[in-house]
Amino acid sequence: VFLRSMSDESAVFAARCVSDGVRLDCRAFDECREFEVGFGAAFGEAEVRCGSTKALAVVTAEVVKPDAARPNEGQVSFHVELGTASSSTADVTRLRARASALANHVERILAGSRAIDGEALCIRSGEQVWSVRCEVHALEDQGNFRDVAVLAALAGLMHYRHSCVELVDGEAIVISPTMRPPVAMSVHHLPIPASFAILAGSFVLDPCEEEEEASDGMVCIAATKFGEICGIDKPGGSTVRIEALAKLLFTAQQHACNVTALLRAALEADEQSRRQVRKRGRPRDWGRDIFIPQPAAPASNVPEVRVEPVVGLPRGEVPGWSAVGLDLYSEVGARAVAVAAVPTAPVAPPSTAPGPSSGAPPKA
Repeated sequence: VFLRSMSDESAVFAARCVSDGVRLDCRAFDECREFEVGFGAAFGEAEVRCGSTKALAVVTAEVVKPDAARPNEGQVSFHVELGTASSSTADVTRLRARASALANHVERILAGSRAIDGEALCIRSGEQVWSVRCEVHALEDQGNFRDVAVLAALAGLMHYRHSCVELVDGEAIVISPTMRPPVAMSVHHLPIPASFAILAGSFVLDPCEEEEEASDGMVCIAATKFGEICGIDKPGGSTVRIEALAKLLFTAQQHACNVTALLRAALEADEQSRRQVRKRGRPRDWGRDIFIPQPAAPASNVPEVRVEPVVGLPRGEVPGWSAVGLDLYSEVGARAVAVAAVPTAPVAPPSTAPGPSSGAPPKA
């Protein structure tokens, strides 16, 4: 799948279609395939689909010692894993070379454009920093996997949350996500790649497998929705005139606006779904969703006591309850207040002893 084995007839047919003004899938020259972004249960898992091309990004992090050249910045590395298409040595060698080239392409766009704030990953200058590792796995390659790999890595970094860190006596203590909400990574801007295949003197956006194989060259432009150019990559092939490049820049900006809106909407939908799950009480929301069992039913002559979470409600404002002045702190840091029922006026039990004729109630 990931090593091309197309026949020359398919490549010639794809080039002939473009020269006639049509594409194999009836798209316009500046139209991309349908994009879809999804996120996994864990933070940092993102899957991006463009047509039939799919990529899965998994982001992890650990605390390491920084480089001596940059003691105040964390580390971000990118790796691409391609599926084995053949057991021959030559094919495996080509596969590794292509995976390395794709990883360098992702790193040039995301790390080279300074999209990730490295200083925000610093814990102690010169001592401890976060080392973030982003692995992109190719699920299916049906053309333009370069852009899909970059978008999957970007979506995974935007979705990832690393644990909080506190300095105690000069030592960095990593706090469990169940104790405190994790922290999102600082992303300055979103460089969205747009790859164009050069076919018969024309430029087609988001080439499919046949168009990519029959192309005379590729041009990749990474831009933001504000028109900022983050990088231009042209790995050989035929020449591109300045006038044509100006048109490609405008198309790349429009493409960046659409993809950025899609990424934002997918992240917001994922956050909304997680909020709904937290409201239902599962899974535990980093110490916010806490279940405190109710005490056993009290005896009739003992005031009822219950413990319940406090959510912005001052003491004494619960109808029929009064605070007894006891603050409890659970293991995850949530505050709870023990409140006791205000007993009503005691009612004397019936007595069989003869009372006064006035009918006054007996002494309690």
